[in-house]
Amino acid sequence: MEDRYSRQKLFKNIGKKGQKLLLKKSAAIVGMGALGSVCSELLARSGIGKLIIADNDKVELSNLQRQSLYSEKDAGEKKTDAAKKHLKEINSKLKIEKISKRLTEKNINDIKADIIIDGTDNMETRFLLNEYAKKNKIPFIYGSAAGSIGIVYSVIVGSPCLNCILKNAKNHATCENDGIINPATYTVASIQAVEALKILTEKTPSKEIIRFDIWKNDFFKIKVKKDADCKVCKGKYELLKGKGIPFSVSECNTKAAYSAKPKNNVKLDIKKIVSKYETVEDGKIIAVIRIDGEEIIVHNYGEILFKTLEDVKKIEEIAKDIYKTGLTK
Repeated sequence: MEDRYSRQKLFKNIGKKGQKLLLKKSAAIVGMGALGSVCSELLARSGIGKLIIADNDKVELSNLQRQSLYSEKDAGEKKTDAAKKHLKEINSKLKIEKISKRLTEKNINDIKADIIIDGTDNMETRFLLNEYAKKNKIPFIYGSAAGSIGIVYSVIVGSPCLNCILKNAKNHATCENDGIINPATYTVASIQAVEALKILTEKTPSKEIIRFDIWKNDFFKIKVKKDADCKVCKGKYELLKGKGIPFSVSECNTKAAYSAKPKNNVKLDIKKIVSKYETVEDGKIIAVIRIDGEEIIVHNYGEILFKTLEDVKKIEEIAKDIYKTGLTK
C-alpha cells in the first residue's frame, strides 16, 4: 500500500524520524477562521496525530472568501462541526477534539496539547493563551493578518512572550475594518504550520517576528528581546486569575461623563452585547444600551462611554461585564 507521507519523509528536515514524532503529537488551534481552518488542514494532511479545534462561531458566506476548509453547504453550521467533518474526510485516522465555546480563564484548562496555534481575531484571547502557554511551558504560535499584511511569531520556553512584544498594542487593522485578501491569510497560516512542524519534530523555530506584505512581496524578520518588566514572564498571570482585560477609566472631554478604554487591542461583538442588555440603538459597530437606567455607548473597538454615570466603581464593574460579554472568541 502506498505511503501517504512518502514525499514528506523525503524532506530531510522531517524524514522518517520526524514523521513518527508527528504522528504522536497534538496541536490545539484556537479560532477556526481564516488562519485556523487553513492551518488545521495543513497539519491534518501532514500527519499530525491529534487536533483540538476551538471556536464558538458559525460559518458565514463572507468567510468563504478566505476559509477554504468550508463550502456553501456549511453556512449556518458551527465551525467546529464543519471543520471536523472536512478534516476527517482528509485524514480519517486523525483524532479531533472540539471545543465549541469561547475560551475563558474558566475553561482554558481543557486545552491539553503539545502546541497552541493562534487563529483568533482579538488580542484579549491571545494574551490569555499567551499566559496559559507560558505558565504550562507549551509552545504558542501567534499569527495575524489584515489587508495584505501578515505577522507570525513563535513563543517557546525561554523566549520573549507575546506580552513582551505587544503589551502596548493599540487598536490596529483588522480584516473587518481594512478588508483582506486571501493570499495574506494563507501565507500566515502556512508559516504557522511550518513553525509548528519544526517544533513538533523537535527542530528550532524562528526566533524573530516574521512580517510580510504579500501585495508588495516584501518579507522581513524583526529581532525581539524580553521586556524586563513583563509581568507574564515574571509569573503573574492576571488573565488566568479572571481579573479580565486591563482598562482605564477617565473623565471625558466630550458630552459623556466618563469613558472606559482597554489598554490593549480589543474587538467586541456588538451582537452579543445587544442580546444581553436593554438596547436603545443597535448600529452594528456601535450600540447604545441601558443598564440600571443609565445610557451607555459601546464601540466595537472597545471604548465605552457613560453619558451621565459618575460613580467610578460602578463604571468599572459595568465595563468589566461588557468586555466579558462582547469578546468574540
